[in-house]
Amino acid sequence: MSDGGSDTWTYKIPGSSSTGSGVRFKVTATNSYGLTGSEGYLVGISYPQEGLPIPYTTSGTTLDAYSIIAIPLKLTSNAVNAVFGPVLGQYGDKDKWRMFHYRNGVNEELNGSSQLERGKGYWLISSKAATLNTGPGSTGGGSDKPVEITLNAGWNQIGNPYTYAISWSDIQSDGANSGLSLQPNLRLFKNGAFSNGTGLESFQGGFIFVNSGTKLTYPSQKKNGRQMALGEGESGGNEDEDILYKTTGENQWLLPMEVQGVKRKIMAGVGMHPEAGEGFDRFDDFTLPRMSEYVELNHLKTLHETSYSRDVIAPAPNHAWEFEVLSSEAGEKHRLTWGVPEHWEGNKQLRLWDVQRGRSVDMLTQTQYEFRAPGSFRILYGDEAFVEKESVVRTFLLQDPSPNPTTGRVRVSFLVPDDGRLWPVELTVFDQHGRESEGGLKGKFGSGLHEVELDLSRGEGSAVSGMYLLRCQTGQMEYTRKVLVR
Repeated sequence: MSDGGSDTWTYKIPGSSSTGSGVRFKVTATNSYGLTGSEGYLVGISYPQEGLPIPYTTSGTTLDAYSIIAIPLKLTSNAVNAVFGPVLGQYGDKDKWRMFHYRNGVNEELNGSSQLERGKGYWLISSKAATLNTGPGSTGGGSDKPVEITLNAGWNQIGNPYTYAISWSDIQSDGANSGLSLQPNLRLFKNGAFSNGTGLESFQGGFIFVNSGTKLTYPSQKKNGRQMALGEGESGGNEDEDILYKTTGENQWLLPMEVQGVKRKIMAGVGMHPEAGEGFDRFDDFTLPRMSEYVELNHLKTLHETSYSRDVIAPAPNHAWEFEVLSSEAGEKHRLTWGVPEHWEGNKQLRLWDVQRGRSVDMLTQTQYEFRAPGSFRILYGDEAFVEKESVVRTFLLQDPSPNPTTGRVRVSFLVPDDGRLWPVELTVFDQHGRESEGGLKGKFGSGLHEVELDLSRGEGSAVSGMYLLRCQTGQMEYTRKVLVR
């Protein structure tokens, strides 16, 4: 420190003294009587003119081009147009760029005057590559108060409010967050897919799930002054995940599942653990926010209007999980795969029951099942008597015609419940003008899966192109399906 005269002292603070949020220092002065006093200060870092570069490296018009970004500065102007408008153009031309924020179960679109808040994450998509900057701003400084945001019950889109990387484990272990009822995993989004992450880089956002509305506090200092080395697509250091995968017998096991569509895939599962409860706990997982292209495995069990994607319960002698597979690729083939639990003990069975098709699959000897989405399923765990009792067709089910589109002939399958009687079934086809076509079917059928082939050509060799309507009547019930003829 040098004496500048007139009671002014100067000291050049080295850049290495920065904590990321600013520079912390303490001034101590001693007078001629030997009395000493000190005062601590925190000075923020200013970024004038263009501010900091925003690391947005994706562009395009498909789901793969979306990124979740965050703003780590107190900006001179934090309006959407002020930050992104100079390069991408004023907000409004949705063919060029768009922004959204997920809140209360919905991706809400922003506008040019929307205010960007530190601690929140935002969807950004731009049809063209661009070099983006924040504009002038600073890290704040002058206070040790950490950034806080309000969370809603369910999924929340969060973002790193600092110019340095932060660890998800550090956020969870911070005393201010001790009361949070959190699903353990942080979810990141990259290349059109979600994955587990260990933390947030600067400018990066993600998703977390909480059981109740509360506040999330971001620790305001780097742990031990270190820059975090963060990964994605990993377990995120979740010890509960590791415990779950260690099968110890009938009381502790996990059946991890994956649904693969044409373009998208998701992870899900079922299991049992002694520490699991009937409701929400750290072993469960939830269906992620839906995008324009999606594949979902939704258990009928829900929390805050969000379906469980993984439901782990306390040990039970018999249990049935029920779920649906929904997809933006409806009608396309999907593959459900699973990992057989290791060291399976006892005589318990584990079966997949396709409700719509009346098919049963032994999940201990097979590892995959193909079907056309959407689909309704049950996973049956228990002794042989329980599994056989639950593996029954309970109601009449008409499946989707195949192939569809078709050139004339179409296969129609339907399931008749096992109730000890014959069901009257009548299939009628109407052309695009509402005229009844030849080649319908009328008869009585017993329990089980039945498949028939219908000819939509009216006996003329080839059908006229257009949309046809297939009507199925059985008793007082009536079903309709559309069939496209090319």
